[in-house]
Amino acid sequence: MNLLSEDELQTLTKATQHAKQKRVLNENGIYFIERLDGSIVTTWHHVNHPAGRQAKNDSQPNFGAIGNG
Repeated sequence: MNLLSEDELQTLTKATQHAKQKRVLNENGIYFIERLDGSIVTTWHHVNHPAGRQAKNDSQPNFGAIGNG
């Protein structure tokens, strides 16, 4: 597991306060854990694969994309 250092987290979020770091991560769909002391922990995997940026999965196919051959 490759955790971000405190410096990397600050560079990523441009915030030094934990509450602001949480807000930036939440707004970008990045999973994190808040420790008992309020500090934030996340991994590079979660930064590089944010949940909020997953591909859209439509339940209906796009029939308009089918040509009239």
